[in-house]
Amino acid sequence: MNNSPIESSWLNLRRWRGWRALLGGIAATWIGALSCAAMAVGTPDLSSKLDPALVSALAQKSVDTRVQVLIEPQRATADDFVDGGGRAASGTAAGSRRSAQAAQRRSRQSQHRSNLSPFVGSAPAALDPTYGIRQSAVKATPTGPWASREQRLQAVYAALADTARRSQQGIRQWLDQAKLPYRAFSVVNAIAAELTLAQLAEVAGREDVAYVAVDPVVHNSLPETAAAKDACGGAGAIPWGVSRVHADALWAMGFRGQGVIVAGQDTGYHWTHPALIGQYLGNGTPADHNYHWHDAIHALINGGSNSCGLDLMAPCDDDQHGSHTMGTMAGKDDVAGVTVGVAPGAKWIGCRNMEAGDGKPSTYLECFDWFLAPTDLAGNHPDPTRAPHVINNSWGCPISEGCTSANWDLLDTAMSNLTAAGLLVVAS
Repeated sequence: MNNSPIESSWLNLRRWRGWRALLGGIAATWIGALSCAAMAVGTPDLSSKLDPALVSALAQKSVDTRVQVLIEPQRATADDFVDGGGRAASGTAAGSRRSAQAAQRRSRQSQHRSNLSPFVGSAPAALDPTYGIRQSAVKATPTGPWASREQRLQAVYAALADTARRSQQGIRQWLDQAKLPYRAFSVVNAIAAELTLAQLAEVAGREDVAYVAVDPVVHNSLPETAAAKDACGGAGAIPWGVSRVHADALWAMGFRGQGVIVAGQDTGYHWTHPALIGQYLGNGTPADHNYHWHDAIHALINGGSNSCGLDLMAPCDDDQHGSHTMGTMAGKDDVAGVTVGVAPGAKWIGCRNMEAGDGKPSTYLECFDWFLAPTDLAGNHPDPTRAPHVINNSWGCPISEGCTSANWDLLDTAMSNLTAAGLLVVAS
């Protein structure tokens, strides 16, 4: 049957639309397949360099979501360096190190320790038997590893700071160019920052980044101070806690903590409390809080307000837990004639690492970093010779509250480095 010109044109148009739809479907299928292939080839798998919590965030959240992270650089030495684009700019030896480090990532503990510190992860034969750190990193003196505590502190701090400076250079340049605030540490080779998920993917893809750990808020369940009972027993009495650990027996032998500087990182400290003011190292006329106090709380962690404020220039306690712990360490009220601390002859310095009981691995690390080389109130002129002898930590960072093996590796390495410097780190 013959069709009219109009009908023929209509049929041709329908045929053309059918073919076009078919061709369009084939093209779309091929384009989709090619795009998937390109993504598979061109997009690196970042899961091996990201904390599992961050991998989940990348898969589920908007690119505008912001996450708080701890960036661990690939460890750099004097023979290699990294440019601002995150590309290794060293020779064959450094390239071999990069490959070796990538392989070691399968072993979380050894890789973290290799990147975070120059003092851990080395062969036992290279360790100094006295202090357990590499002689190649910190050279011994002819009279022994170190002639004095001050020399030991300076040597360990210099080695850690140099490792951090070399390793973090490219990442810090990238953060500066992006105008992102951050805090870089020396006690452990890491940088704390807040990133969008797009920035997280970008930084994880850099060659000079070994791993990115999550920096969660940790809710510490602190004792209710209002429910605490008076353990002093009045003037002249020895508190039951002091007697329980037999500190009074050491007092009778003349050991009351004299000549020792104890440090605490906690909710802050009521430094003018009668039992604390006499032992505070910054006490005087006028009081001097430089090198004696640091506040790692720069922003509200859980919103609301804070009774002490932020970025404090003098000690303050927003929960009273810190004051309680310092009293247990060195409390002594000369006016009332009451001794509550196990080492009443010691002096103390402090750092606030929690905001009303809530902290983060980065705030804990910031206090550890400051204890290694205390600074003035502006955060300048670090001086490792002013480091305390003992650091008390009456807080926790459990998995149930968001901490992971990755950020625990950071804290563990910080404690190892402080031990290498000669500081005693106590957790209770």
